[in-house]
Amino acid sequence: SVSWAFAIANSIEYAIKKLYLDSYDQLVEVALSAQELIDCVGKEHDMGGKVCDGLPIAWGFDYVFENGIAFRQFYPQTGNEDQCQFVADDQKYHIAGYEKPHVYNKLGLFDLVMKGPTAVSMGLDPEYFQYYRNDRAEGPYFTNAYWRPSVYGVVVEYLQYAVEGAADYAEWPYFAVEA
Repeated sequence: SVSWAFAIANSIEYAIKKLYLDSYDQLVEVALSAQELIDCVGKEHDMGGKVCDGLPIAWGFDYVFENGIAFRQFYPQTGNEDQCQFVADDQKYHIAGYEKPHVYNKLGLFDLVMKGPTAVSMGLDPEYFQYYRNDRAEGPYFTNAYWRPSVYGVVVEYLQYAVEGAADYAEWPYFAVEA
């Protein structure tokens, strides 16, 4: 699955939209190229031809931090892993950095999500994986082994506390992930 690339591009798009809304009270549309990540990130780590197996999200963010990410109009989606193309800097968006969780558990994730859009990779336990809405006709699709599927996406909604600002945790905390 190349959903890792879309999770990275979408999380940066959400962050740009949030920045413009918070700072300038403006709604903006922005589309970044997941295709550039698909074509370029794996090759930097000698993983060319294997990006459909999934790559670490940190590799993608490292690439964007070092090189920027092209706007989709300058690096369109092809549906294949192709050669990494050169795109001029003025046709790219650059990030100043990114954060990793301070601990790799639910509380570390909540801490990141409170700061802004968060790209995630989750190993799912089908016994506890309760809700899955798939807008595709062919049904649910997960990568990796059938007994331990995984999904990449962007956390778009969450609930941690029973009442916002209170110390009591919700009885049923949740994350809504757009994949």
